[in-house]
Amino acid sequence: MLGNKCDHVDRDRKRLEGEREALGVEIGELKAEARENRKKNQTLSIRNNQLQTERDRITSLRKEAEYEKNLTVAGVDALTREIEHLRKDTDQDKKKIIDLIRFRDMMSKSIKKAEDENYRNKDEIQKKNTEIGMLKQ
Repeated sequence: MLGNKCDHVDRDRKRLEGEREALGVEIGELKAEARENRKKNQTLSIRNNQLQTERDRITSLRKEAEYEKNLTVAGVDALTREIEHLRKDTDQDKKKIIDLIRFRDMMSKSIKKAEDENYRNKDEIQKKNTEIGMLKQ
């Protein structure tokens, strides 16, 4: 009976030692897996930080591009208004030039008429002076 109990205890001890060894191996494997997971987590954390930095940089560039686009649009709008203003001024200047040409042509005709009238008056005065001179003689 005592021998039977000793055999039973020996078997339990061996079984427990086997389980302890299996658990020790499993614990080692789990520790190795945990180290590997920590390394992967660290690598992923670094990559996540890189991606965050890249996203922030891209966001900053996009905002800068939008700002420059808005400046350009405002500049183009200002230039468009300036061009329209210059066109209006040019149209007014053309009208003034046409009016001045018309006035110059009218003045030229008036001067020509006055010159013709002046020439006729001179001829008439000379004729009258000649008649007066003849009558005096």
